Amino acid sequence: LRNHQRNREHSVSEITDEDKEWIELFVQDPGDAADNENAARALLRRVMEDLSPEDQMVIQLLEIEGKSVKEISGLTGWSNSLVKVRAFRARGRMKKILQKIKTGEYL
Repeated sequence: LRNHQRNREHSVSEITDEDKEWIELFVQDPGDAADNENAARALLRRVMEDLSPEDQMVIQLLEIEGKSVKEISGLTGWSNSLVKVRAFRARGRMKKILQKIKTGEYL
C-alpha cells in the first residue's frame, strides 16, 4: 500500500478535457501577464491536489502564507526539523509532478 501511494500514477483519463486544453495552450503560448498569473494559480491548485494533506498543509503555511518554521511548529506540534524535512520533501514531490506535466505524461 505504501509503495502504491508513493508512486501514484495518473492516467490520461483522470485529467479533464479542460485541463488538457489549458496545459497545451499554456505550454505553447504563455500569453500576457494577467493570463500567466491565472494560469500559475490554476497550475498550483492542480499540483497541490496531488499532494498528501500533510504536504499541502506545510506548503500552504510556509510558502503561501509565509509563516516561519517556528510558527508552523507551534501550530502543528511538529519539531522545527520535522517541519523543514516535510517542506523539503513536499517541494520535491511538487517538482516531480511538474516534471510529469512538462514531459507530457499528463497530456
